[in-house]
Amino acid sequence: MKEIQSVAIIGMGALGLLFGDMLQRGGAKVCFIAGEQRQAKVAHTPIIINGEARRFDMIAPDQIGASFDLILFAVKATGLKQAMADAARAIGEDTAIVSLLNGITSEALLAERFGARNVGGCVAQGMDAVREGTSLRYTHPGMLVIGAQASAQEPALARVAKLFARSGVPFQIDSDIRHRLWSKFMLNVGVNQVVMAAEGTYATVQRAGAARERMIAAMREVIALAQLEGVCVTEDDLRYYVDLMDTLSPDGMPSMRQDGLAHRPSEVELFSGTVCQMAKKHGLSVPINEALYREICAMEAGYMNTTKTFHAETVTDEIVRWIQDFFAKNGPDCNAVVGISGGKDSSVAAALCAKALGKERVIGVLMPNGIQHDIDMARLLVDHLGIERYEVNIHDSLEALKDAIPLELSEMSKVNLPPRVRMATLYAVSQSRNGRVVNTCNLSENWVGYSTRYGDAAGDFSPLGKLTVDEVKQVGRVLGLPDVLVDKVPIDGLCGKTDEENLGFTYAELDRYIRTGAIDDAAHKEKIDRLHARNLFKLQMMPEFELNLPTIDDNRA
Repeated sequence: MKEIQSVAIIGMGALGLLFGDMLQRGGAKVCFIAGEQRQAKVAHTPIIINGEARRFDMIAPDQIGASFDLILFAVKATGLKQAMADAARAIGEDTAIVSLLNGITSEALLAERFGARNVGGCVAQGMDAVREGTSLRYTHPGMLVIGAQASAQEPALARVAKLFARSGVPFQIDSDIRHRLWSKFMLNVGVNQVVMAAEGTYATVQRAGAARERMIAAMREVIALAQLEGVCVTEDDLRYYVDLMDTLSPDGMPSMRQDGLAHRPSEVELFSGTVCQMAKKHGLSVPINEALYREICAMEAGYMNTTKTFHAETVTDEIVRWIQDFFAKNGPDCNAVVGISGGKDSSVAAALCAKALGKERVIGVLMPNGIQHDIDMARLLVDHLGIERYEVNIHDSLEALKDAIPLELSEMSKVNLPPRVRMATLYAVSQSRNGRVVNTCNLSENWVGYSTRYGDAAGDFSPLGKLTVDEVKQVGRVLGLPDVLVDKVPIDGLCGKTDEENLGFTYAELDRYIRTGAIDDAAHKEKIDRLHARNLFKLQMMPEFELNLPTIDDNRA
């Protein structure tokens, strides 16, 4: 039996990178099948896996000249048809084929296209890998459960098992892989869809409450459906997979939620779409999945429609010209000074200034408060743009200021003091380097006052002040910024919560309300309106007492 030496992977998502890295480190010759656009993107930005840079060989579909010993399909269900076409030249008579896709249909589709003999059943479970751009992070690598659905498949599966054992890939062989596929499908239908609908993380369904109950109810509908399909999925399976999900990182999120954040089409058809279609054949009532299907389809329609009305390329060009005009009038030889946090707003603002003025006229200032765990994101941005940088740790200055103030500071004072110290630092750098300070706030944050007056809300010009969060991300992609910076989820360093958890609603919901006036949750509408009214003063000029005496301007023609 010929051992597997060469492995081709199609799909550079979380699973493709996770297991591609394991196999390569285990001695296998790994190559990703990818188009020229994907190859060019990765060539300029290294793949970072748990903080370490990785390099992989890549080959375009039309450049494949020989078959591989193993093909791993690691795309989304929506991309399987194209993936099969792209991988066709890499599949020979003895090529083992393994699908890492969610759902219960991919193996049958692959067998129909390439023949069933070498297509093994596989379930990827237990991993909490999250991919952000070209960065992958995970705490639990999970494992691959493999098995033959027919005796003719056993030789190919034996070769795959031997490779996994040799390479250190966690795996398990299941003699009833169809039961395992349906059990994992049950979990995906519950956790992926409920986290997507709630716009949360694994923590949303790990804690007791309505979301967790809804997840379990959706899973029970799959149990009933599986039994009608002749597969004995039980409550014991449900408990096993819920317990497994509870071990995942609370801050992680399933791939479906990642699709929602990136405004990509999700796998809703693969999950509740499949459940509803099969249930109809059996006359089975599945109200939870029907409701989830409607909600998620409506969410997709909302953000896809928002994307269509905003022309990111045009707006990017307009902002660049606006920055150039501002500097022509307010400092033709001045530099743009921008505080770099590593988040989307400072990254996009800095990139716009570099495009408008040239990288030599942009100065980035990194200002951690003691230890900043994501400081590498800020360094990645300045390195990517090639701009000059200063790194100023504000911790000692901040603590000295607190000690010098002879009263007990309120909690809100403590929250707002760091951004105000940072702004003082920016103006010190700016005045010393002939600069103009960039305000990096966006419209969504400004709308509800999620900024600090005379802190991050200050500045000399504001390139993003009229763009929502989603629109800022789109501009970042036009500018070619690494996805890890554009899609980075903002987290409050003081409490560890995301901005959306602090606000009590999502940016997608807020952006839609700002642009269309439409919002589904009456309580969220009331909160947004209240925050907007309460914080309007931050967006207005400082009031001045009007004295009815002439000034020199009154005498000018």
